[in-house]
Amino acid sequence: MTTEQISPGPKQIVRWDDQVGEPVPGEALKWRIPRDAADHHEVKLLKVTDSTAVAEMDVWVVWAEKHTAEVLGDSLPSGGNPSGGPAPFSHLLPKGKFVRFIFAIEPIEIIAFPSIGEEGPDLRGDCLVNLEGAKKKWDVTRRMKIRYANTPPSPDSQPQITSNDLWVDSAAIAAGLNGALLPSMVVDPLVPMPPSDAPNDDIRTTDKANDPYEISDFGSVVGSFDSMTTVSPEFAMIGSVDVPQFPGIRAEAGVDGEEVRFTTNFEEYVRLEIGAGQWFRVSDFVPWKYESVLKKSGTYFGEAGSSATIDE
Repeated sequence: MTTEQISPGPKQIVRWDDQVGEPVPGEALKWRIPRDAADHHEVKLLKVTDSTAVAEMDVWVVWAEKHTAEVLGDSLPSGGNPSGGPAPFSHLLPKGKFVRFIFAIEPIEIIAFPSIGEEGPDLRGDCLVNLEGAKKKWDVTRRMKIRYANTPPSPDSQPQITSNDLWVDSAAIAAGLNGALLPSMVVDPLVPMPPSDAPNDDIRTTDKANDPYEISDFGSVVGSFDSMTTVSPEFAMIGSVDVPQFPGIRAEAGVDGEEVRFTTNFEEYVRLEIGAGQWFRVSDFVPWKYESVLKKSGTYFGEAGSSATIDE
């Protein structure tokens, strides 16, 4: 196909079907499809003489809308879990929160068509490029930034906590916190949000239901709170449960009344692998925040008001 064959003039033989989309100025061989709404478009090239189709193309504009975003409850309802970590890190873990997200994929036909044998892109199955935290081609993931604050018991005293006083146990690491970040957080309180769409807080695949082609009966067991960690998306939905939980503090560290606070701003979203390992963000970011608060009282740093909130 040449520019002359599709442009108005004596050599034109085909034209774009202008029922869908719009021309690209100065680019006769290109046709622009709107992407402001999820939809399935049939783009056609028509004969100039009788308007019959000589070529047809399916264009899918895919998006995942937030369906559910909710804080389910505490992972440590008693307010702290006495734990004898590697000596001398006898500590109380801060209260964790179960936070559930479910996204609905639009248009639903992109999920329904392969399931019923109709033509359409087949995005089922495992991803080709196994990024950290991803197993399926559809994936709920997140990114985060962290601020660390250490408040002394009185205005005229200095914080006593150092990086050596913080300990991340295996459960916290599994929840997505990289222990290697801890020393720098004390020196520089801010762990920045990644500049791109790449997640920096997603290392597990067992806390997700990322198969939109079936109604998921999914449960990720964390402790004994099965009901709180269940993600049950319907058809054409995917979901994830996050359980943010942050470091314990060495029992001997700090002074009575000293407070340690980790404020973490998360952004939950959906990514999709298309083609040979190319990943694209296909949802808005859903912002939410978790504050992990510990305060020294007697022997331990105990739970002191940790909370999770979702920005609406």
